[in-house]
Amino acid sequence: GWIGHSSYNSSQLSWMWKRHAGFDVVSYMGNGIAGRAVKHSLGRAPEMMWVKTRGLFGSTGGWRVYHKGLNGGSSAENYGMYINTSAAQYLSSSSWNETVPTSTHFTVGTNSEVNGAGNYFIAMLFASVEGVSKVGYYAGQNTDLTLNLGFSPRYMFIKQTNGTHVWMCFDTHRGITTGNVPHMHFNSQGAQTTDRDWLDPVANGIKINSSGLPEVNNAGNSYIYYAHA
Repeated sequence: GWIGHSSYNSSQLSWMWKRHAGFDVVSYMGNGIAGRAVKHSLGRAPEMMWVKTRGLFGSTGGWRVYHKGLNGGSSAENYGMYINTSAAQYLSSSSWNETVPTSTHFTVGTNSEVNGAGNYFIAMLFASVEGVSKVGYYAGQNTDLTLNLGFSPRYMFIKQTNGTHVWMCFDTHRGITTGNVPHMHFNSQGAQTTDRDWLDPVANGIKINSSGLPEVNNAGNSYIYYAHA
């Protein structure tokens, strides 16, 4: 359980992860010093990280994102995004200190939203595990695109990195089926919508349909995703 409240019912939805081979949670205190190495227990290099200040000492900040697919997978450690906005990727040397995460540590720079001195932070770390989870990226195109994940996903998000379109979140609880697919957005408090056939299930993966819209698949755009079985 995560909350006790008499008004919650079947219209509420939670996505939950267990600390295991592909997921870890780390808490740490910032020191404001570039190159701060934070130890983790993932057992492999994180391919995606979500970092958030816990708001002590008057500090606030957004959900900072590292993903190996930023900038098309080239020097991703020099870039970042925000879960809580639809903004495009940004170039920053002060977020991850231009350092690729390792199997034992991830590195933060001087940015106050990831390493403000005296403030407490929480980091959620994700990695690909064969048959369980997949952190990946792709280039959009004007035709259907099939991602071979090695499993049929129960949960998946997709985000355009070079534009200001929303974080698209899908799950089998609400339906990943042939036909219009319900989706929600990380960066919005709005209800789900079921307006288009964004994607379809296929054996061991997912087909991203040629929507002609930049949210999930359009030529000239770049995308990151995370999928879980």
